[in-house]
Amino acid sequence: MKRIFTLILFSIIAFNAIHAEITWTLSNDGTLTISGTDMPYYASTGYVPWYSQRHEIKKITIENGVTSIGGLAFDDCSRLTSITIPNSVTLIGSEAFNGCMYLTSVIIPKSVTRMDSYSFKNCKSLTSITIPESVTYIANGTFYGCSGLASVTISNSATYIGDFAFYGCSALTSITIPESVTYIARYAFSGCSGLTSVFIPNSMRVIGDYAFSGCSGLASITIPESVKSIGAYAFQYCRNLTSLRCDALTPPDCGYNSFVNINKSIPLYVPANSISAYKEAIQWKEFTNILPISVDPTLALTLTDKSADLTKGYYQKGKVTFTRNNMSVGDYATFCLPFDIDLSKTTDVFSKVYVPLNIGFLKSAGTLLLLLDEVNSNSVIKAGQTFVAKCQKSEVVFENCSDVTFDDSTPNPTPSNAKIYNFDGISGALTQNTDVKIKIGGTYSQLSNIDKNNYRALSSNGSFDSTTNVTPFQMYVYMDGNSSLNSKITSISFEFNDEATGIKELRMNNDNSPVYDLNGRMVNEKNLKSGLYIKNGKKIVIN
Repeated sequence: MKRIFTLILFSIIAFNAIHAEITWTLSNDGTLTISGTDMPYYASTGYVPWYSQRHEIKKITIENGVTSIGGLAFDDCSRLTSITIPNSVTLIGSEAFNGCMYLTSVIIPKSVTRMDSYSFKNCKSLTSITIPESVTYIANGTFYGCSGLASVTISNSATYIGDFAFYGCSALTSITIPESVTYIARYAFSGCSGLTSVFIPNSMRVIGDYAFSGCSGLASITIPESVKSIGAYAFQYCRNLTSLRCDALTPPDCGYNSFVNINKSIPLYVPANSISAYKEAIQWKEFTNILPISVDPTLALTLTDKSADLTKGYYQKGKVTFTRNNMSVGDYATFCLPFDIDLSKTTDVFSKVYVPLNIGFLKSAGTLLLLLDEVNSNSVIKAGQTFVAKCQKSEVVFENCSDVTFDDSTPNPTPSNAKIYNFDGISGALTQNTDVKIKIGGTYSQLSNIDKNNYRALSSNGSFDSTTNVTPFQMYVYMDGNSSLNSKITSISFEFNDEATGIKELRMNNDNSPVYDLNGRMVNEKNLKSGLYIKNGKKIVIN
Protein backbone atom coordinates (compact mmCIF):
# COMPACT_ATOMS: atom_id res chain seq x y z
CA MET A 1 0.00 0.00 0.00
CA LYS A 2 2.83 2.37 0.86
CA ARG A 3 4.52 1.64 -2.50
CA ILE A 4 1.32 2.50 -4.45
CA PHE A 5 0.91 5.82 -2.61
CA THR A 6 4.49 6.80 -3.47
CA LEU A 7 3.88 6.21 -7.18
CA ILE A 8 0.68 8.26 -7.17
CA LEU A 9 2.41 11.15 -5.40
CA PHE A 10 5.31 11.08 -7.91
CA SER A 11 2.84 11.17 -10.81
CA ILE A 12 1.07 14.26 -9.43
CA ILE A 13 4.32 16.12 -8.87
CA ALA A 14 5.52 15.32 -12.42
CA PHE A 15 2.21 16.51 -13.93
CA ASN A 16 2.42 19.84 -12.14
CA ALA A 17 6.02 20.34 -13.22
CA ILE A 18 5.10 19.90 -16.88
CA HIS A 19 2.83 22.97 -16.73
CA ALA A 20 4.80 24.96 -14.20
CA GLU A 21 5.91 27.65 -16.68
CA ILE A 22 2.51 28.56 -18.18
CA THR A 23 -0.93 29.39 -16.88
CA TRP A 24 -4.16 29.34 -18.86
CA THR A 25 -7.80 30.31 -18.67
CA LEU A 26 -10.75 29.49 -20.93
CA SER A 27 -13.53 32.08 -20.85
CA ASN A 28 -17.22 31.51 -21.53
CA ASP A 29 -16.92 33.04 -25.01
CA GLY A 30 -14.38 30.38 -26.00
CA THR A 31 -11.21 32.48 -25.65
CA LEU A 32 -8.19 30.53 -24.42
CA THR A 33 -5.60 32.88 -22.88
CA ILE A 34 -2.11 31.56 -22.18
CA SER A 35 0.61 33.37 -20.25
CA GLY A 36 3.99 32.51 -18.79
CA THR A 37 7.26 31.62 -20.47
CA ASP A 38 8.03 28.22 -21.99
CA MET A 39 5.10 26.07 -23.13
CA PRO A 40 6.20 22.43 -22.85
CA TYR A 41 6.47 19.91 -25.66
CA TYR A 42 3.53 17.58 -25.12
CA ALA A 43 4.40 13.95 -25.75
CA SER A 44 0.74 13.16 -26.40
CA THR A 45 -2.58 14.99 -26.30
CA GLY A 46 -3.20 13.43 -22.89
CA TYR A 47 -0.67 15.87 -21.43
CA VAL A 48 -2.31 18.97 -22.97
CA PRO A 49 -4.12 20.58 -20.02
CA TRP A 50 -7.03 22.04 -22.07
CA TYR A 51 -7.40 19.08 -24.43
CA SER A 52 -10.66 17.85 -22.90
CA GLN A 53 -12.14 21.32 -23.62
CA ARG A 54 -10.60 21.69 -27.10
CA HIS A 55 -13.96 21.80 -28.90
CA GLU A 56 -14.99 24.83 -26.82
CA ILE A 57 -11.98 26.90 -27.93
CA LYS A 58 -12.81 29.52 -30.60
CA LYS A 59 -9.99 32.01 -30.14
CA ILE A 60 -6.50 31.76 -28.67
CA THR A 61 -4.52 34.64 -27.23
CA ILE A 62 -0.94 33.86 -26.30
CA GLU A 63 0.42 36.68 -24.20
CA ASN A 64 3.83 38.27 -24.69
CA GLY A 65 6.53 36.41 -22.78
CA VAL A 66 5.60 32.92 -23.94
CA THR A 67 8.56 31.67 -25.98
CA SER A 68 7.26 28.45 -27.51
CA ILE A 69 4.08 26.73 -28.66
CA GLY A 70 4.35 23.10 -27.66
CA GLY A 71 3.88 20.14 -29.93
CA LEU A 72 0.22 19.02 -30.12
CA ALA A 73 -0.74 22.11 -28.08
CA PHE A 74 -3.90 22.89 -30.08
CA ASP A 75 -4.42 19.59 -31.83
CA ASP A 76 -8.02 19.10 -33.02
CA CYS A 77 -9.31 22.48 -31.77
CA SER A 78 -12.09 22.04 -34.29
CA ARG A 79 -13.86 25.38 -33.61
CA LEU A 80 -10.76 27.59 -33.50
CA THR A 81 -10.99 30.51 -35.96
CA SER A 82 -8.23 32.91 -34.86
CA ILE A 83 -5.02 33.02 -32.87
CA THR A 84 -2.69 35.78 -31.72
CA ILE A 85 0.97 34.80 -31.54
CA PRO A 86 3.24 37.37 -29.81
CA ASN A 87 6.72 38.42 -30.91
CA SER A 88 8.22 36.52 -27.97
CA VAL A 89 7.48 33.11 -29.55
CA THR A 90 10.46 31.49 -31.31
CA LEU A 91 9.20 27.92 -31.75
CA ILE A 92 6.00 26.34 -33.08
CA GLY A 93 6.06 22.64 -32.19
CA SER A 94 5.10 19.56 -34.16
CA GLU A 95 1.38 19.23 -34.95
CA ALA A 96 0.72 22.30 -32.81
CA PHE A 97 -2.34 23.25 -34.91
CA ASN A 98 -3.10 19.88 -36.45
CA GLY A 99 -6.75 19.59 -37.47
CA CYS A 100 -7.75 23.20 -36.71
CA MET A 101 -10.17 23.00 -39.62
CA TYR A 102 -11.72 26.47 -39.27
CA LEU A 103 -8.57 28.49 -38.69
CA THR A 104 -8.66 30.92 -41.63
CA SER A 105 -5.52 32.99 -41.07
CA VAL A 106 -2.48 33.20 -38.87
CA ILE A 107 0.31 35.75 -38.71
CA ILE A 108 3.65 34.14 -37.90
CA PRO A 109 5.81 36.78 -36.20
CA LYS A 110 9.38 37.44 -37.26
CA SER A 111 10.58 36.14 -33.91
CA VAL A 112 9.74 32.55 -34.92
CA THR A 113 12.88 30.73 -36.05
CA ARG A 114 11.57 27.16 -36.09
CA MET A 115 8.33 25.53 -37.19
CA ASP A 116 8.45 21.81 -36.51
CA SER A 117 6.95 19.03 -38.61
CA TYR A 118 3.23 19.05 -39.46
CA SER A 119 2.70 22.17 -37.34
CA PHE A 120 -0.32 23.31 -39.42
CA LYS A 121 -1.38 19.94 -40.78
CA ASN A 122 -4.97 19.76 -42.08
CA CYS A 123 -5.81 23.41 -41.41
CA LYS A 124 -8.21 23.19 -44.31
CA SER A 125 -9.63 26.74 -44.05
CA LEU A 126 -6.25 28.46 -43.99
CA THR A 127 -6.12 30.59 -47.16
CA SER A 128 -2.77 32.39 -47.06
CA ILE A 129 0.50 32.23 -45.21
CA THR A 130 3.71 34.24 -45.12
CA ILE A 131 6.76 32.41 -43.82
CA PRO A 132 9.04 35.01 -42.21
CA GLU A 133 12.73 35.45 -43.01
CA SER A 134 13.63 34.09 -39.60
CA VAL A 135 12.52 30.59 -40.69
CA THR A 136 15.20 29.03 -42.89
CA TYR A 137 13.97 25.44 -42.87
CA ILE A 138 10.41 24.47 -43.90
CA ALA A 139 9.94 21.26 -41.97
CA ASN A 140 8.29 18.04 -43.10
CA GLY A 141 4.54 18.31 -43.56
CA THR A 142 4.32 21.87 -42.25
CA PHE A 143 1.18 22.64 -44.31
CA TYR A 144 0.18 19.07 -45.15
CA GLY A 145 -3.44 18.83 -46.28
CA CYS A 146 -4.16 22.58 -46.12
CA SER A 147 -6.54 22.25 -49.05
CA GLY A 148 -7.77 25.88 -48.87
CA LEU A 149 -4.30 27.42 -48.94
CA ALA A 150 -4.24 29.63 -52.05
CA SER A 151 -1.30 31.95 -51.37
CA VAL A 152 2.15 31.19 -49.94
CA THR A 153 5.06 33.59 -49.55
CA ILE A 154 8.42 31.97 -48.87
CA SER A 155 11.18 34.33 -47.78
CA ASN A 156 14.59 34.60 -49.42
CA SER A 157 16.23 33.07 -46.33
CA ALA A 158 14.67 29.61 -46.73
CA THR A 159 17.13 26.95 -47.91
CA TYR A 160 15.15 23.72 -47.67
CA ILE A 161 11.56 22.59 -48.30
CA GLY A 162 10.88 19.36 -46.43
CA ASP A 163 8.99 16.14 -47.13
CA PHE A 164 5.23 16.65 -47.64
CA ALA A 165 5.64 20.37 -46.77
CA PHE A 166 2.72 21.47 -48.99
CA TYR A 167 1.23 18.07 -49.78
CA GLY A 168 -2.39 18.27 -50.94
CA CYS A 169 -2.60 22.08 -51.02
CA SER A 170 -5.02 21.82 -53.91
CA ALA A 171 -6.08 25.51 -53.90
CA LEU A 172 -2.51 26.72 -54.45
CA THR A 173 -2.28 28.14 -58.00
CA SER A 174 1.27 29.48 -58.14
CA ILE A 175 4.45 29.25 -56.13
CA THR A 176 7.71 31.16 -56.35
CA ILE A 177 10.55 29.28 -54.74
CA PRO A 178 13.25 31.78 -53.71
CA GLU A 179 16.83 31.49 -54.91
CA SER A 180 18.03 30.59 -51.44
CA VAL A 181 16.39 27.15 -51.70
CA THR A 182 18.67 24.35 -52.90
CA TYR A 183 16.65 21.25 -52.08
CA ILE A 184 12.98 20.25 -52.53
CA ALA A 185 12.33 17.06 -50.59
CA ARG A 186 9.96 14.16 -51.23
CA TYR A 187 6.28 14.90 -51.91
CA ALA A 188 6.85 18.60 -51.12
CA PHE A 189 4.17 19.82 -53.57
CA SER A 190 2.57 16.50 -54.41
CA GLY A 191 -1.18 16.68 -54.94
CA CYS A 192 -1.23 20.44 -55.55
CA SER A 193 -3.69 19.89 -58.37
CA GLY A 194 -4.56 23.59 -58.75
CA LEU A 195 -0.95 24.63 -59.31
CA THR A 196 -0.61 26.27 -62.73
CA SER A 197 2.69 28.07 -62.30
CA VAL A 198 5.88 27.22 -60.43
CA PHE A 199 9.17 29.08 -60.47
CA ILE A 200 12.17 26.86 -59.70
CA PRO A 201 15.25 29.06 -59.12
CA ASN A 202 18.71 28.57 -60.52
CA SER A 203 19.97 27.65 -57.07
CA MET A 204 18.08 24.35 -56.94
CA ARG A 205 20.24 21.25 -56.97
CA VAL A 206 17.85 18.45 -56.01
CA ILE A 207 14.16 17.86 -56.81
CA GLY A 208 13.10 14.98 -54.59
CA ASP A 209 10.97 11.90 -55.18
CA TYR A 210 7.31 12.68 -55.98
CA ALA A 211 8.05 16.41 -55.44
CA PHE A 212 5.43 17.61 -57.97
CA SER A 213 3.52 14.37 -58.43
CA GLY A 214 -0.14 14.93 -59.28
CA CYS A 215 0.24 18.63 -60.13
CA SER A 216 -2.21 18.17 -62.97
CA GLY A 217 -2.75 21.92 -63.54
CA LEU A 218 0.82 22.61 -64.67
CA ALA A 219 1.07 23.44 -68.37
CA SER A 220 4.82 24.03 -68.53
CA ILE A 221 7.87 23.55 -66.34
CA THR A 222 11.35 25.02 -66.57
CA ILE A 223 14.09 23.08 -64.81
CA PRO A 224 17.06 25.41 -64.25
CA GLU A 225 20.68 24.75 -65.11
CA SER A 226 21.64 24.20 -61.46
CA VAL A 227 19.55 21.03 -61.01
CA LYS A 228 21.70 17.89 -60.79
CA SER A 229 19.17 15.30 -59.65
CA ILE A 230 15.44 14.63 -60.19
CA GLY A 231 13.85 12.00 -57.98
CA ALA A 232 11.62 9.05 -58.77
CA TYR A 233 8.07 9.95 -59.88
CA ALA A 234 8.94 13.64 -59.38
CA PHE A 235 6.52 14.82 -62.09
CA GLN A 236 4.19 11.84 -62.47
CA TYR A 237 0.57 12.60 -63.42
CA CYS A 238 1.38 16.14 -64.58
CA ARG A 239 -1.01 15.23 -67.36
CA ASN A 240 -1.62 18.69 -68.79
CA LEU A 241 1.98 19.59 -69.53
CA THR A 242 2.28 21.02 -73.04
CA SER A 243 6.02 21.70 -72.90
CA LEU A 244 9.03 20.98 -70.74
CA ARG A 245 12.30 22.83 -70.61
CA CYS A 246 15.62 21.92 -69.00
CA ASP A 247 18.49 24.43 -69.06
CA ALA A 248 21.15 22.02 -67.76
CA LEU A 249 23.98 21.35 -70.20
CA THR A 250 24.37 17.86 -68.72
CA PRO A 251 21.06 16.01 -68.35
CA PRO A 252 20.20 15.76 -64.64
CA ASP A 253 20.20 12.27 -63.17
CA CYS A 254 16.64 10.95 -62.99
CA GLY A 255 15.17 8.43 -60.59
CA TYR A 256 12.72 5.72 -61.57
CA ASN A 257 9.77 7.00 -63.66
CA SER A 258 10.47 10.69 -63.02
CA PHE A 259 8.15 11.65 -65.90
CA VAL A 260 5.69 8.76 -65.89
CA ASN A 261 2.16 9.43 -67.21
CA ILE A 262 3.28 12.52 -69.12
CA ASN A 263 2.75 12.83 -72.86
CA LYS A 264 6.25 12.13 -74.22
CA SER A 265 5.50 13.80 -77.57
CA ILE A 266 5.37 17.31 -76.05
CA PRO A 267 8.34 19.57 -76.86
CA LEU A 268 11.33 19.13 -74.58
CA TYR A 269 13.55 22.20 -74.93
CA VAL A 270 17.22 21.77 -74.03
CA PRO A 271 20.49 23.59 -74.83
CA ALA A 272 21.29 23.16 -78.53
CA ASN A 273 24.69 21.56 -77.88
CA SER A 274 23.16 19.02 -75.48
CA ILE A 275 20.43 17.51 -77.65
CA SER A 276 22.38 14.33 -78.36
CA ALA A 277 23.13 13.88 -74.65
CA TYR A 278 19.43 14.11 -73.74
CA LYS A 279 18.54 11.65 -76.50
CA GLU A 280 20.80 9.10 -74.81
CA ALA A 281 20.09 9.87 -71.14
CA ILE A 282 17.87 7.63 -69.03
CA GLN A 283 14.30 8.99 -68.73
CA TRP A 284 15.05 11.98 -71.00
CA LYS A 285 15.42 9.81 -74.09
CA GLU A 286 11.76 8.79 -73.80
CA PHE A 287 10.74 12.22 -75.10
CA THR A 288 10.33 12.08 -78.87
CA ASN A 289 10.37 15.81 -79.65
CA ILE A 290 13.61 17.22 -78.23
CA LEU A 291 14.26 20.75 -79.52
CA PRO A 292 16.94 23.41 -79.00
CA ILE A 293 16.37 26.39 -76.71
CA SER A 294 16.62 29.48 -78.85
CA VAL A 295 18.58 31.57 -76.38
CA ASP A 296 21.09 34.27 -77.11
CA PRO A 297 22.71 34.85 -73.67
CA THR A 298 23.79 38.31 -74.76
CA LEU A 299 20.27 39.38 -75.76
CA ALA A 300 19.15 42.28 -73.56
CA LEU A 301 16.42 44.89 -73.59
CA THR A 302 16.20 48.33 -71.99
CA LEU A 303 12.80 49.89 -71.41
CA THR A 304 11.75 53.35 -70.23
CA ASP A 305 8.56 55.40 -70.29
CA LYS A 306 9.74 56.71 -73.68
CA SER A 307 11.25 53.50 -75.02
CA ALA A 308 8.57 50.83 -74.85
CA ASP A 309 9.34 48.48 -77.73
CA LEU A 310 8.94 44.88 -76.48
CA THR A 311 11.39 43.44 -79.01
CA LYS A 312 10.53 39.80 -79.66
CA GLY A 313 12.85 37.32 -78.03
CA TYR A 314 13.66 35.12 -75.06
CA TYR A 315 15.42 37.06 -72.31
CA GLN A 316 17.22 35.43 -69.44
CA LYS A 317 16.86 36.65 -65.87
CA GLY A 318 18.30 40.14 -65.38
CA LYS A 319 18.47 40.87 -69.13
CA VAL A 320 15.42 43.17 -69.23
CA THR A 321 15.60 46.48 -67.37
CA PHE A 322 13.07 49.23 -66.91
CA THR A 323 14.21 52.65 -65.72
CA ARG A 324 12.16 55.60 -64.54
CA ASN A 325 14.04 58.69 -63.41
CA ASN A 326 11.39 61.40 -63.22
CA MET A 327 9.80 60.52 -59.88
CA SER A 328 9.40 62.96 -56.98
CA VAL A 329 10.50 61.98 -53.49
CA GLY A 330 7.47 61.57 -51.22
CA ASP A 331 5.02 61.25 -54.12
CA TYR A 332 3.26 58.16 -55.45
CA ALA A 333 4.00 56.52 -58.79
CA THR A 334 2.12 53.80 -60.68
CA PHE A 335 3.61 50.90 -62.61
CA CYS A 336 2.58 48.04 -64.87
CA LEU A 337 5.55 46.01 -66.14
CA PRO A 338 5.68 43.12 -68.62
CA PHE A 339 7.92 40.93 -66.44
CA ASP A 340 8.07 39.64 -62.86
CA ILE A 341 9.96 41.90 -60.42
CA ASP A 342 11.43 41.28 -56.98
CA LEU A 343 10.42 44.07 -54.59
CA SER A 344 13.17 43.15 -52.12
CA LYS A 345 15.62 44.86 -54.49
CA THR A 346 13.74 48.19 -54.36
CA THR A 347 13.43 48.76 -50.60
CA ASP A 348 15.78 51.77 -50.80
CA VAL A 349 13.62 53.35 -53.52
CA PHE A 350 10.09 52.72 -52.21
CA SER A 351 8.86 53.09 -48.65
CA LYS A 352 5.59 51.28 -49.41
CA VAL A 353 4.08 49.36 -52.31
CA TYR A 354 0.37 48.72 -52.92
CA VAL A 355 -1.79 46.77 -55.36
CA PRO A 356 -5.38 47.77 -56.26
CA LEU A 357 -8.16 45.67 -54.77
CA ASN A 358 -10.60 46.64 -57.56
CA ILE A 359 -12.90 48.19 -54.96
CA GLY A 360 -13.98 51.84 -54.78
CA PHE A 361 -15.96 53.92 -52.29
CA LEU A 362 -18.07 56.68 -53.82
CA LYS A 363 -18.94 59.50 -51.45
CA SER A 364 -21.93 61.77 -51.85
CA ALA A 365 -19.68 64.67 -52.91
CA GLY A 366 -18.62 62.69 -55.98
CA THR A 367 -15.25 61.67 -54.52
CA LEU A 368 -14.22 58.15 -55.57
CA LEU A 369 -11.64 56.39 -53.37
CA LEU A 370 -9.87 53.40 -54.94
CA LEU A 371 -8.84 50.89 -52.30
CA LEU A 372 -5.20 49.77 -52.29
CA ASP A 373 -3.67 46.93 -50.29
CA GLU A 374 -0.06 47.06 -49.06
CA VAL A 375 2.18 44.20 -50.18
CA ASN A 376 5.18 42.71 -48.43
CA SER A 377 8.52 44.27 -49.38
CA ASN A 378 9.84 40.78 -50.18
CA SER A 379 7.03 39.95 -52.59
CA VAL A 380 7.34 39.23 -56.30
CA ILE A 381 5.03 41.36 -58.45
CA LYS A 382 3.83 39.35 -61.43
CA ALA A 383 3.93 40.61 -65.01
CA GLY A 384 0.90 42.74 -65.85
CA GLN A 385 0.01 43.49 -62.21
CA THR A 386 -0.58 47.21 -61.66
CA PHE A 387 0.90 48.62 -58.47
CA VAL A 388 1.43 51.92 -56.69
CA ALA A 389 4.61 52.89 -54.83
CA LYS A 390 5.55 55.72 -52.49
CA CYS A 391 8.91 57.06 -53.67
CA GLN A 392 12.02 57.64 -51.58
CA LYS A 393 14.24 58.35 -54.60
CA SER A 394 13.77 59.96 -57.98
CA GLU A 395 15.00 56.95 -59.98
CA VAL A 396 14.22 53.25 -59.98
CA VAL A 397 15.62 50.40 -62.07
CA PHE A 398 13.73 47.09 -62.29
CA GLU A 399 15.16 43.83 -63.65
CA ASN A 400 13.26 40.73 -64.67
CA CYS A 401 13.66 38.26 -61.78
CA SER A 402 12.85 35.27 -64.01
CA ASP A 403 13.25 34.41 -67.68
CA VAL A 404 10.71 36.08 -69.96
CA THR A 405 9.60 35.78 -73.60
CA PHE A 406 8.13 38.63 -75.66
CA ASP A 407 6.25 37.67 -78.79
CA ASP A 408 3.02 38.39 -80.66
CA SER A 409 1.03 36.98 -77.73
CA THR A 410 2.25 39.69 -75.33
CA PRO A 411 -0.62 42.19 -75.48
CA ASN A 412 -1.47 44.96 -73.06
CA PRO A 413 -3.05 43.57 -69.87
CA THR A 414 -6.84 43.40 -69.76
CA PRO A 415 -8.27 45.99 -67.32
CA SER A 416 -10.28 44.69 -64.35
CA ASN A 417 -13.79 45.79 -63.38
CA ALA A 418 -13.95 47.57 -60.03
CA LYS A 419 -16.85 47.18 -57.62
CA ILE A 420 -18.13 50.59 -56.55
CA TYR A 421 -19.96 51.14 -53.27
CA ASN A 422 -21.93 54.20 -52.16
CA PHE A 423 -20.47 55.29 -48.84
CA ASP A 424 -21.56 58.28 -46.77
CA GLY A 425 -18.90 57.82 -44.08
CA ILE A 426 -21.47 58.17 -41.29
CA SER A 427 -23.85 55.25 -41.04
CA GLY A 428 -21.39 52.67 -42.30
CA ALA A 429 -24.04 50.97 -44.42
CA LEU A 430 -22.95 50.19 -47.98
CA THR A 431 -24.85 49.69 -51.20
CA GLN A 432 -23.21 48.56 -54.39
CA ASN A 433 -23.53 51.06 -57.24
CA THR A 434 -23.92 49.01 -60.41
CA ASP A 435 -24.55 52.07 -62.58
CA VAL A 436 -21.05 53.49 -62.21
CA LYS A 437 -18.68 51.63 -64.57
CA ILE A 438 -14.98 51.78 -63.62
CA LYS A 439 -12.04 49.65 -64.78
CA ILE A 440 -8.48 49.63 -63.46
CA GLY A 441 -5.78 48.77 -65.96
CA GLY A 442 -2.18 49.16 -67.00
CA THR A 443 -0.45 49.56 -70.33
CA TYR A 444 2.85 48.50 -71.87
CA SER A 445 2.49 50.98 -74.73
CA GLN A 446 1.64 54.64 -75.24
CA LEU A 447 -2.09 55.34 -75.26
CA SER A 448 -2.46 58.46 -77.40
CA ASN A 449 -5.38 60.62 -78.51
CA ILE A 450 -7.75 58.87 -76.14
CA ASP A 451 -11.00 60.39 -74.87
CA LYS A 452 -10.24 62.41 -71.75
CA ASN A 453 -13.79 61.79 -70.55
CA ASN A 454 -12.96 58.10 -70.29
CA TYR A 455 -9.36 57.93 -69.09
CA ARG A 456 -7.75 59.12 -65.87
CA ALA A 457 -4.03 58.94 -65.03
CA LEU A 458 -2.15 59.68 -61.81
CA SER A 459 -1.12 63.30 -61.42
CA SER A 460 1.52 64.84 -59.18
CA ASN A 461 -1.10 65.76 -56.55
CA GLY A 462 -1.97 62.10 -55.96
CA SER A 463 -5.32 62.07 -57.75
CA PHE A 464 -6.36 60.61 -61.09
CA ASP A 465 -7.03 63.38 -63.60
CA SER A 466 -8.52 63.33 -67.09
CA THR A 467 -5.98 62.69 -69.83
CA THR A 468 -5.64 62.19 -73.55
CA ASN A 469 -2.38 60.22 -73.16
CA VAL A 470 -1.24 57.44 -70.85
CA THR A 471 2.52 56.86 -70.66
CA PRO A 472 3.78 53.28 -71.13
CA PHE A 473 4.15 51.05 -68.06
CA GLN A 474 1.68 52.99 -65.95
CA MET A 475 -1.71 52.40 -64.36
CA TYR A 476 -4.89 54.12 -65.51
CA VAL A 477 -8.56 54.31 -64.59
CA TYR A 478 -11.09 53.80 -67.38
CA MET A 479 -14.59 55.28 -66.97
CA ASP A 480 -17.25 53.88 -69.26
CA GLY A 481 -18.55 56.79 -71.34
CA ASN A 482 -21.95 55.08 -71.61
CA SER A 483 -22.61 55.61 -67.92
CA SER A 484 -24.16 59.01 -67.27
CA LEU A 485 -23.44 58.66 -63.55
CA ASN A 486 -19.70 58.63 -64.21
CA SER A 487 -19.89 62.33 -65.07
CA LYS A 488 -20.90 63.04 -61.47
CA ILE A 489 -17.55 61.78 -60.16
CA THR A 490 -15.61 64.94 -59.33
CA SER A 491 -12.32 63.34 -58.23
CA ILE A 492 -10.59 59.96 -57.97
CA SER A 493 -7.83 59.22 -55.47
CA PHE A 494 -6.36 56.44 -53.30
CA GLU A 495 -7.55 54.89 -50.07
CA PHE A 496 -5.04 52.70 -48.22
CA ASN A 497 -5.87 49.49 -46.40
CA ASP A 498 -2.97 49.95 -43.97
CA GLU A 499 -4.61 53.08 -42.58
CA ALA A 500 -7.89 51.30 -41.85
CA THR A 501 -9.03 50.97 -38.26
CA GLY A 502 -8.29 47.59 -36.71
CA ILE A 503 -11.17 45.45 -35.41
CA LYS A 504 -9.36 44.77 -32.14
CA GLU A 505 -9.23 48.49 -31.34
CA LEU A 506 -12.98 48.87 -31.94
CA ARG A 507 -13.80 45.97 -29.66
CA MET A 508 -11.65 47.45 -26.90
CA ASN A 509 -13.78 50.58 -27.09
CA ASN A 510 -16.88 48.44 -26.39
CA ASP A 511 -18.50 49.85 -29.52
CA ASN A 512 -21.78 48.00 -30.09
CA SER A 513 -22.62 49.58 -33.44
CA PRO A 514 -23.38 47.10 -36.24
CA VAL A 515 -20.84 45.72 -38.73
CA TYR A 516 -21.59 45.60 -42.48
CA ASP A 517 -19.96 43.64 -45.27
CA LEU A 518 -19.26 45.17 -48.68
CA ASN A 519 -22.70 44.16 -49.90
CA GLY A 520 -24.33 46.29 -47.23
CA ARG A 521 -25.48 43.28 -45.18
CA MET A 522 -25.25 43.39 -41.40
CA VAL A 523 -22.95 40.59 -40.14
CA ASN A 524 -22.15 39.00 -36.80
CA GLU A 525 -19.03 40.70 -35.44
CA LYS A 526 -18.07 37.62 -33.41
CA ASN A 527 -17.73 35.38 -36.46
CA LEU A 528 -15.97 37.58 -39.00
CA LYS A 529 -13.77 35.90 -41.57
CA SER A 530 -10.78 37.57 -43.21
CA GLY A 531 -11.83 40.53 -45.30
CA LEU A 532 -12.95 44.14 -45.36
CA TYR A 533 -15.93 45.47 -43.39
CA ILE A 534 -17.52 48.77 -42.34
CA LYS A 535 -18.29 49.70 -38.74
CA ASN A 536 -19.39 53.08 -37.45
CA GLY A 537 -18.42 54.68 -40.74
CA LYS A 538 -14.87 53.27 -40.70
CA LYS A 539 -13.19 50.47 -42.58
CA ILE A 540 -12.03 47.52 -40.53
CA VAL A 541 -9.73 44.85 -41.89
CA ILE A 542 -9.71 41.30 -40.57
CA ASN A 543 -6.45 39.51 -41.43
